[in-house]
Amino acid sequence: MSFLIFGLTFGVAAVEKGVSPANATLASLAVFSGSSQFLILDMLGSPAELAGIAITVFLLNIRHLMMGAALVPHMRGAPYPVQLLGTLFMIDETWAIAMSPDAESSRLHVLVGSGLVAMAGWVAGTAAGAVLGGLIVAPERVGADFVYYAVFLFILASMWNTRTSALPWLVAAGIAVATAQVLPGKWYVVTGGLAGALIGGAQPWTKISS
Repeated sequence: MSFLIFGLTFGVAAVEKGVSPANATLASLAVFSGSSQFLILDMLGSPAELAGIAITVFLLNIRHLMMGAALVPHMRGAPYPVQLLGTLFMIDETWAIAMSPDAESSRLHVLVGSGLVAMAGWVAGTAAGAVLGGLIVAPERVGADFVYYAVFLFILASMWNTRTSALPWLVAAGIAVATAQVLPGKWYVVTGGLAGALIGGAQPWTKISS
C-alpha cells in the first residue's frame, strides 16, 4: 500500500510536469527508483542538461555500490536470472528488509519477493496517478507525501538490533545534515552513508551477519 500511494504521488507530479501517462508508467517500470525519478522531475523544468541530470542521479545512487557489495555473499550459488532480479529490485526499502535480522536465512529470496510486491504497487500507483491526473487532490494536502518517510522510519525501527547500531546511525545522520548545509545537490547521501559505514566497520564489536 505504501508503494501504491507513493507511486500515485509520482504519477500526479509527472503529469503536472508535462510527462505523458505512458512515459511516466514506463519510467516507473524501467527505472524503478522513486528518489531518482522525483529528482529528474525536479530538474526537467530547469536549464540543466542531460549530462547534469545523469551526474546528479549517479551521485544519489552511488550508495548502491555499498548495498550491492553487502548482498554479494548471499547471491553466490543462486541461478543467474535470480541474481539479475535481485539487482533490479535492490532499492532502499527492499534491501533493508532483506538485510534485516528476520531474513538472515533467505536474504536473496526476500529481496526478490519484496521487490516484486514493491514494483507492482509502484507501477500501478504511477499509472493510476498519471491517468487520473487532475482528478486527484495534491498529495501533500492530505499528507500522502509523508508515506515515503514513514516507510523509512519503519525500516529503521525493524533493523535496530543492539545499542551498538546507535553510533553509526547518529554519525551518518549528523554528517548528512552538516553536508546538506554546506554543499548543494545530493552529496549528503554520499557523505552520510560513507561516514556511517566507516564508523560501523571500525567498531571492534560489530558483527556482520551472514
